[in-house]
Amino acid sequence: MHFQSAIPSDHSSALLWHLDQINAAEAWDLETGSGEIVVGVIDTGCSIDHPDLVDNIFVNPYEIPGNGLDDDNNGFVDDINGWDFVDDDANPNDLTGHGTHVSGIAGARGNNGIGGSGVGWGIKILPLKVGDAGGLSSSAIAESLRYVSKMWNLGVKIVATNNSFGSSAPNDVARSEIQSHENLGIVFVAAAGNSGEDIDTPGNSQFPAGFPESNVISVASSTQGDQLSSGTNFGVESVDIAAPGQEVYSTSNNDDYEFLTGTSMSSPVVAGAVALLASREPELSGTELKERILETATTIESMLGKTVTGGRLDLLAALDPELKDFRLDTPGHPGHLIVLPDTRIPIKLNVETLEGADIVAEVSDSDDGIEISQDSDGNFVFQFSEVGRYRVNISATKNGFVRRAIKQFIVGSPGDVRDGLIHSWEMEGSGATLVDSAGQGTGEFQGANRVSAPLGKGINFAGSSSRVRFEAQPTSVVTISAFVRSDDLLSSPHPRIVNMPDYYLYFSTRGVASLPDGNSNTLKFYSNRDVDFGVWNSLPDTVVEGEWLHVLASYDSADLANTPRLFINGQEQTVRVQRLPVGTQTLEGGEGFLGDRGAGDRAWDGQMDEVRVYNRILGPEEVSHLSARYATAYWNQFSIFESVEEGSVDRVTLELRSALGEVPNGDFEWSLTEQMEGVELGENGSPVLEIVANKKVNTFVRLKATGVMGTRYYHYDLLMDPPEVKSGIYTGTTGSGGTVWVEVDENERGGYITISDTASGFSRSREPITIDALGKFTTSSDFDQVVSGEIDGGITGNVSELNIQFSGESKEEPASMTEFEGFFEGGLIGKAGEPIELRILSDGSVFLWLNGDVLDLAMGSVDSDGFFDLESESGALIQGSVVGDSHSIEGSVSRSLEPESMYLKNEDRSSENGYVNLSTRGLASAGEKTLIGGFVVSGENPRQLLLRGLGPDLANRGVVSFASDPSLKVFRGQEVIAENDNWESNGDLESLIEFSERVGAPPLASGSADAAYLGVFEPGLYTVFLESQELEGEGLFEVFGDAAESERSLFNLSTRGYVEGRAAPLIIGFVVIGSEPKKVLIRAVGPGLSTLGVIQPLADPSIAVYRASDSIAFNDNWSDGSAPFLEGRSVQGSSRFLMSAFESSGAFSLDLGSRDAAMLIWLEPGLYTAIVSGVEGSSGISLVEVYEVN
Repeated sequence: MHFQSAIPSDHSSALLWHLDQINAAEAWDLETGSGEIVVGVIDTGCSIDHPDLVDNIFVNPYEIPGNGLDDDNNGFVDDINGWDFVDDDANPNDLTGHGTHVSGIAGARGNNGIGGSGVGWGIKILPLKVGDAGGLSSSAIAESLRYVSKMWNLGVKIVATNNSFGSSAPNDVARSEIQSHENLGIVFVAAAGNSGEDIDTPGNSQFPAGFPESNVISVASSTQGDQLSSGTNFGVESVDIAAPGQEVYSTSNNDDYEFLTGTSMSSPVVAGAVALLASREPELSGTELKERILETATTIESMLGKTVTGGRLDLLAALDPELKDFRLDTPGHPGHLIVLPDTRIPIKLNVETLEGADIVAEVSDSDDGIEISQDSDGNFVFQFSEVGRYRVNISATKNGFVRRAIKQFIVGSPGDVRDGLIHSWEMEGSGATLVDSAGQGTGEFQGANRVSAPLGKGINFAGSSSRVRFEAQPTSVVTISAFVRSDDLLSSPHPRIVNMPDYYLYFSTRGVASLPDGNSNTLKFYSNRDVDFGVWNSLPDTVVEGEWLHVLASYDSADLANTPRLFINGQEQTVRVQRLPVGTQTLEGGEGFLGDRGAGDRAWDGQMDEVRVYNRILGPEEVSHLSARYATAYWNQFSIFESVEEGSVDRVTLELRSALGEVPNGDFEWSLTEQMEGVELGENGSPVLEIVANKKVNTFVRLKATGVMGTRYYHYDLLMDPPEVKSGIYTGTTGSGGTVWVEVDENERGGYITISDTASGFSRSREPITIDALGKFTTSSDFDQVVSGEIDGGITGNVSELNIQFSGESKEEPASMTEFEGFFEGGLIGKAGEPIELRILSDGSVFLWLNGDVLDLAMGSVDSDGFFDLESESGALIQGSVVGDSHSIEGSVSRSLEPESMYLKNEDRSSENGYVNLSTRGLASAGEKTLIGGFVVSGENPRQLLLRGLGPDLANRGVVSFASDPSLKVFRGQEVIAENDNWESNGDLESLIEFSERVGAPPLASGSADAAYLGVFEPGLYTVFLESQELEGEGLFEVFGDAAESERSLFNLSTRGYVEGRAAPLIIGFVVIGSEPKKVLIRAVGPGLSTLGVIQPLADPSIAVYRASDSIAFNDNWSDGSAPFLEGRSVQGSSRFLMSAFESSGAFSLDLGSRDAAMLIWLEPGLYTAIVSGVEGSSGISLVEVYEVN
């Protein structure tokens, strides 16, 4: 029978670690144990009424209880549940608890909601008592074995006995009975003993584990860290296999549970496994059962030469041998974190697992910016196109079972996680106090001192008499995060990182070999309870000294059953329980310490760089983000330094080290990005590499450094003959005479390319390029036609897929300098759709781009007065002057028509203009026809504003059908912060009237039903609902600010309302003040609203912009007149500038080709009106937006 999910309700991975270690939870998907299969437990008896055992105690079907007769003729009267061979009665009651503990390990009832589960939680246990607190009887052991034979002959399917006892002297009588079991096919499972000796050595013999009979399985004890326990016996000839035996949790007397350690606990793990295998494959003989158990053991390197199998029991593999040694390894990248400086380096990941397993690599969230492929060897290759964090799940599936690995890639700079902080010590500053940047836990230095650390400054703790005292805040949900380095794990028994009244985070160190697993170089977490505290730990040897580690514990104390999640360097740890909590979590807060506790006997020896406490659970991805922050800081301490051997021109030495000469610990792999003839790499594997070249070459060197903090890739430009690249503009031509301009930034690693090739019709306007250290440049690979080339004194290049070649030269060094150097952008005043860009170089050269429907270019120079006179390639005449300190350009563009005014602004100067008042007019009703307006208050200070919702007052402006009783509701988020349905009901009506007069708002008639509200608004986003309480009609929503206030505040207005063709449009009014033109983005969104859940969007909106009664601009399709390359990402023409404006202003994007309307337009100071109508009578809901673009 195959169970799809057979993990019992009472299974706790942290508590029942021994079951997780042998893959029991997965094995139970295949078999949970048959009630026909029996294990005889030869021990101190059993508490057969224990609630976790009572249902699994063997009941003799051949005996009638209580009748005083030997019904089955086996020589034992009323042997219903086994026998007591010490007192010779039918009550095998356990007085010591040892036999009860052993019985629970093998076969405690599972899925009953209490305690735990046995290895075979559906099998039966036959208790056979052969001893008590005074020891075990040799004769009783022999009698119990004889009894098992009798029951087997009666038809009881006893497949194994468990024998958790031993002696240095053999029991020949018992051995004879073991031989009888050998003939019957009953497996004899025995504890190897706890002397820590090689029992193959003469004088160290252990029996019955050392008996040579073929049915004997001798079992050693293993730890949570998958090593042999320090006290277990071993022997490559006498001990067959290991199984978990350290601090095993199981049933005990008095209906209780306890932890016990020893091979006595390991043996029943194997006995239960034999029974589970026999349940799944009842046809197997005793010999075959033993062979399967041993053959499928997981190989553990440290156990080779110590036991017959050199491995530990694997229950899943025993039930399905095809899954032996089923795991997933990434040998080249063993850690969780992989850090890359940028997107240039592709990562090759080798995955090792069982043959025939299905291997998959998937990004856990958005896959934008990452491409996953596989090479001819089956390695996964990860190529990144954008900086960021990428969490990749790698899985191997075989026979329905899965093994997983998670890799966190950090490309570029990592982020941070600050939400929920109640304490945060960054260790910066100076003096005797440690600032808590998140709370009230300012620390007091007591012997500790500041030192240099990866993030800047850290704190050094000397291992005694050094700590930081602080006041801890109480919290029922806690996450403690720390970036630390221990210089001496043995500085104290349990060196503290954070010690608060309610929780501790600390290390626990081995010191002596016989310490419990939980104290064997582990990360530990402590929860204080009002009855008894709880303690949890990571696996042994998961913390090390001399290395920086990011350690974190996250815990919700609300439920006693909750287990903290522990992380080391972003990798979630397997958590084990060392002490179960009892009672209610204390929430006292109060005196806490970093680096010790109050008594001063838990001192930390080492450094701490950053310590944080949160009042919430952090998820695995957030923990990865934090770890990425620390891993990046750690690896960024080291750089590649180049040195040339004196007198040599062909030998270069590269070394990874810090500025102080320190080198990281780890593994190192150097390589060239591409093999080059005549270049040889010296011995690999260390932080130092020697390169020998028989000629001067330019190439890229990569280094993969792998340490405790994950893997970091380094990129180094080895330039023996560097190309000649300098900032500025290179000019050239295509083969057919077209224009080419290549702009190189000051850092010489990026820039722009402009191509206007009339013959082919191909053009690109200031397309970004990247330039590598070899002078090679390219546009984005996302474009259909990639432009690439090389800079070395001049430029050469081509356009992919098109027969376009180009070349050119750098401009000569400037003979004179100009004060007007800079980049300017703008447009034609009052005309949308033709953005203009202009660049003045330091030598006075002028380059100009007219980005209309067709790209037009002009080049010339500026004179000493800032004047220029240019003629474009299409014949347009452009004149302009740089205007003084304002760093703007005013001028004109003349074609065949009258000159049009041009205004350009230096990109480094923000505008001082702003909107003083904003208004919207449209149909006002209720429900879907509610007029909805929005505005933003920017800056740092609150701003007094007047909001008005007009209906009846519109009659004075010639409106016939107006909203008879308008009301205003003002929202911030979901909260209504103000409302009004009659302007005269304002509490301070006098101030409202005075402010209205000051800002020029027309007065309202007394007794009218118009609405108004005067209030102070904090910076932020606000939404206003204008509804008509009675008759539907046109309403006007207005926002007024005080022009006398110096700080620019209102910077965009948006309104959503119902449009009916041209008869009932939406009308927005706005005022631009100041002395300079202003760049404004105006949008009328209809089809774009469908993705936001609007049911009846306006199908085809149009925008008309008026100044007074003059129409100055119109648009009914925002991407008309552009030349988008729809299969790639390159968009030319005015749409490129619109898309940039959408992003910079925070407006949501629109699809290319949609029928939404938008324009980017420069407007002189003054009063403007934007009217949104439905083309061809279309009606529906539209969103009209006005943004100031800075």
